[in-house]
Amino acid sequence: MFKTTVTAIGADAIFDESPMLVLFGKNCPEELQDSCIIHEFESELGGEMLRPGGYILFDDKKYTIEQVGEVANENFSRLGHMTLVFDPTEDSLPGGIVLSPAGVPDVKVGSSIVFM
Repeated sequence: MFKTTVTAIGADAIFDESPMLVLFGKNCPEELQDSCIIHEFESELGGEMLRPGGYILFDDKKYTIEQVGEVANENFSRLGHMTLVFDPTEDSLPGGIVLSPAGVPDVKVGSSIVFM
């Protein structure tokens, strides 16, 4: 289990027409910041932390990891970057994960994201 905290939300990071969020660590390039949820890890990551059947809590809302893209763990541990898709009927992107149930959670600065 590990935890991260939302430190900033880009102006275009949350949009109604697409059920996804893009996470990026504190070293997010400036040109991407408007479209990302910026976060900071509270502890070191280790190994393949994200796996099908695992869970992610956004504050108190629990989501099940359905699919994990082939480079999602590497990108997340190295850059804090991944695309979260909140539609279990979609296929995973190489650097993303698919979650259920459908529907993007409410995220705000200070929100905790816990990976289990």
